[in-house]
Amino acid sequence: MENEPMQYQVEMPALSGGAKFGYGALGFFLMLIGVLVAWLVNKDKAPAVKKSAIVSSAVGMAIGIVAWIAFYAVVFAGIMATYGAYL
Repeated sequence: MENEPMQYQVEMPALSGGAKFGYGALGFFLMLIGVLVAWLVNKDKAPAVKKSAIVSSAVGMAIGIVAWIAFYAVVFAGIMATYGAYL
């Protein structure tokens, strides 16, 4: 029993739900800059943490892009409905 190697159980770090939401909000509001910030902050951390942060911010960015397209589509539709006959 003396020569047996000691075994340690190491728990892999993971992002909490709040951190994922934060990176998603970062991507939503800052778009590509938010994804870059998420990568820069986590570049030295475990691959699972880095990937989770980047994916969360990329999903936030995608939701932001869809929201902007929907916003401008609604605004444009409203303008056309109001002033379309005069254009």
